[in-house]
Amino acid sequence: MKRISLTFVWILAATVICSAQNTLYLPQIADGMQGGGIIWTTVITVTNPAAAGTATANGSITLTESSGLAFNVAFTDATTGNPIGSGNTLPFQLSGGQTSYFRSTGAESLTVGFATVTSSLPVTTSAIFTEFLPSIATTIQGVTFNSPSYDFSAGVAAVPPVARQAISVVSERG
Repeated sequence: MKRISLTFVWILAATVICSAQNTLYLPQIADGMQGGGIIWTTVITVTNPAAAGTATANGSITLTESSGLAFNVAFTDATTGNPIGSGNTLPFQLSGGQTSYFRSTGAESLTVGFATVTSSLPVTTSAIFTEFLPSIATTIQGVTFNSPSYDFSAGVAAVPPVARQAISVVSERG
């Protein structure tokens, strides 16, 4: 009976410890420069949806290239401009109701991948990646004007890990 009770206590403890870890995936991250002066950046948002004044969510964002290698990219705090993290890991601490914004710099060659967000408490997260096109110079009656660069954005929501997944593909031939 003691062994059964002890086993039950160990299973309960392991369940509590494992359930304390929350993991989400951001399926697309893009950062860097590609030909023609096009620059890609990503903004990752992380929010602790708990009420203000509640426990702090401690966690990290781990970046991985599509090839499986560590995705080492520079990020800054989007609100202060200060550098954040090192290598492929961005740490965060968020009180209840708080949000952090992490912006990649787009300074290296274009690399794509995904992010894994782990936290001690449930958080919500998303990524917005943006394509910046170079300025366009237009000449009208001998005077050159530089129009602002164009940008295109897309967002991805975080998804929890799943054991099985199916993706449907529709192929249309015209």
